[in-house]
Amino acid sequence: PGQVFAAINRQFSESMAKIYRLRPADLQKSVLFQGWPISALDNLVEHLEPICFPTHSEVLAPQNRLPCMYIISKGAVQKTLVNADGRAERNQVLKSGAYVGFWQCLFTERSEYRYTTLDVTQAWRLSKQQLTSFMLADPEALLRTQSNVNAFLAQSMLPYPPPATMAQGQGSAWLARL
Repeated sequence: PGQVFAAINRQFSESMAKIYRLRPADLQKSVLFQGWPISALDNLVEHLEPICFPTHSEVLAPQNRLPCMYIISKGAVQKTLVNADGRAERNQVLKSGAYVGFWQCLFTERSEYRYTTLDVTQAWRLSKQQLTSFMLADPEALLRTQSNVNAFLAQSMLPYPPPATMAQGQGSAWLARL
């Protein structure tokens, strides 16, 4: 089965690279690349590599670092916060357009999350080396990215809304921040 999937992945990569290309305008909508010029993102897109993960693949394990980040193109990935005892505390499903591993690429911290595919998942991979080189080429944009990411993460650290608010359906805005 592993060899068959490797062959399928190779064929997928070749097809995806020819048919579908991630657009710089799509990257610009993300927290990571918000405010970056389209011309710079056009250069970055050239370094993205397509990849396909089988169902129930672990993309990133807790306490690990990734040598790359992924942008989900199609499929679903479950993001699970794992506590110190190894138990899952909360889950979130990431879909098309979501990023996996960008925090580990930007900083040297280990992940507190487990990322597992829920189905066959297609994604774009960007190596940490490429991301770092890209960001160091424009120090002003790098500082803007750090500020954007820090603000985003500060929002995600806010406590859950009270259970009554969640029951009334008002918790969806809070969940959308994550």
